[in-house]
Amino acid sequence: MKTKILAVMFTDIVGYTQRTSRQTYEENAALLERHAEIVHPILKRFSGTVVKEIGDAVLATFSSPTRAVEAAMAVQDRLAELNQGRPSDEQLHLRIAVNVGEVRITRGDVFGEGVNVAARIEAETPRDEIYISGSTYLTMNRNNIPLEFLGQRSLKGVSEPVTIFSLPRFATQDGETVITTKDAVTLPYRGQKLAQLATLRRQHVRQLVCAVALAALAVGGGAYAGIKHLWQSHEKNAARAALASHDFRRAATALKTLVAHGVEVSGELELVLRESHAIAGTDLSCRALALFAELLRADPALREANGRERLYQALALTRAGELAQARECLQAVAFAPDSPEARLAQLDAIHLGAAAALRARAVLDLKEELKRYEDFLQKGSAPDEHLAFIAEVVADAYAFPKTRPVADSLVVDYLRDKAAAALAKRAISPASPDTARMWIVARLEKTPTSEPLDWAAIYTAQLAEGLCSTRRAAIEGLRKLARLDAAGVLLREAGRHDRCTVAAARDAAADLIANADANPATSPHAAPLVVATR
Repeated sequence: MKTKILAVMFTDIVGYTQRTSRQTYEENAALLERHAEIVHPILKRFSGTVVKEIGDAVLATFSSPTRAVEAAMAVQDRLAELNQGRPSDEQLHLRIAVNVGEVRITRGDVFGEGVNVAARIEAETPRDEIYISGSTYLTMNRNNIPLEFLGQRSLKGVSEPVTIFSLPRFATQDGETVITTKDAVTLPYRGQKLAQLATLRRQHVRQLVCAVALAALAVGGGAYAGIKHLWQSHEKNAARAALASHDFRRAATALKTLVAHGVEVSGELELVLRESHAIAGTDLSCRALALFAELLRADPALREANGRERLYQALALTRAGELAQARECLQAVAFAPDSPEARLAQLDAIHLGAAAALRARAVLDLKEELKRYEDFLQKGSAPDEHLAFIAEVVADAYAFPKTRPVADSLVVDYLRDKAAAALAKRAISPASPDTARMWIVARLEKTPTSEPLDWAAIYTAQLAEGLCSTRRAAIEGLRKLARLDAAGVLLREAGRHDRCTVAAARDAAADLIANADANPATSPHAAPLVVATR
């Protein structure tokens, strides 16, 4: 690991979260691809290094703070130029922040206070603006760059206040303005750095042409093959490194370039599926698969694997409550009607409907989804992860009188002990209605389970309920546990002097104490008893 003082830039798309909620995965992927096509070349022309993309954010580093600020100005001018005449929902707006500080460099990534401060400043930056830190201001060449002092601000996670400057839009410096097009007067930074960008591009092209010409003169056919092999290895390594850091956009760009040149990338595409599986349930998981959809469709085996992975992602997103994204992920797959995958896709659709009904507390809709579960399980079982999700839905369905009978039937006929953990969790949850907990405990008492349940916690939770009959049943359950810690719970209940339970709790506690060992002090549960007795 090495450290270096660098200018760190963060960019972020304004309103990205709201846009993704209205768009499909393909539209979101296209938005990020358009963003990368605009921003990345500009950053690289100003000698910047795009370290990674974090969702809609870009982290880049520059050895020169002046270059970093100039790149930020060029990006905002280019976006303003491209946004002109476009509908508002098609426009792209960024906020950009630059900070200079010491960073740690590990495996192509950067960490440290310098990165954290840049990220926090970016969060403070308004739409279409550029903010820089005091360290950037002190180390950059400030000629012909308009700057405005904003003061010191306390940033989250930063121990000391940070000095911040802004680059005012539509300001001039010493009356100098560079116009590159007839519309440049409407650009926030007057197109000044865009003109510089054009010059840098021409220089780069000349250097590239010279390098290619020299290479062509210096090498023959065998050397060309060696260079091609080195290039392929470099691109594959870059794609694998990007996948390891979950920078799926950069990986997709590298792999598409390789495929366009006829290079085999099936191993890298299998890695795509593994890495997307590792982040299942996040808003990035299905979007990652969407970036590689075209490449994955080209291979029948990978196409099937991609479909199965999307089914898994849909389940994970449903569990995480990301229902809209789960629905879009599920809509992107299609299987033969009688295949096992088509059956799982049907089950995922039921999961989505049940989760949406629970969220909206739409009891009749939930009842229909529970019946669809019954119909599905009548025709065959389901994988354990799906049964676990069904158990969660069924346990929640006990909260509603109209869905309890169907939920109970699912537990008895299909889920059995697989529902025990979910039911036990609802049994001790204060959010569960009293009658629901009563039904759940009654069902758990009749259901053999492979894993032991914490009956002391379940019965103790029942004692907090309002129904007298339920509390008395809990007292009887604690008596049957024959544990001294249960006696302590019963004594505390008796100490409440509730007419409904005081006598039953006292008698049950006395029975447990009478049946205890001759020397209760040696019992590991003696301490709760002594405390309760006092």
